[in-house]
Amino acid sequence: MSARAAKAVIRTGLLRVAWLSWGALTLLVLLGGLLLHEYYQAPLLPMMVRLLPLLLIVPALLASRPKGYFWLAFIGLLGAGQGAALLRLPVLWWLAGMEILAGLILAVTALCIARQLRRQGLDSVSRER
Repeated sequence: MSARAAKAVIRTGLLRVAWLSWGALTLLVLLGGLLLHEYYQAPLLPMMVRLLPLLLIVPALLASRPKGYFWLAFIGLLGAGQGAALLRLPVLWWLAGMEILAGLILAVTALCIARQLRRQGLDSVSRER
């Protein structure tokens, strides 16, 4: 297997992990908002505000630009921070742990993809010269 083919396989795997962790974080935010509404009678608006960045980043993911993946990493860190804030609630500690894990996986994967895209872009620029 050539180095180019190996990089393509790694990038495909990273993209798959990024989309899975994005979907998991989105579902966990939705589930967390509904459970907060059920147990603590919290309004649904905070859940919508937490979902907004996850939904707004989708066009950047489809464009495959490094800047979009850097923003996705930031959103993953925000998700992990929101999960850490949920740790204070004794009923939802299990959900908070899963949200922290999904956010951190999303952040690390997005940074790896952004780094790979940036290197690929720099390599193509140097080859054109």
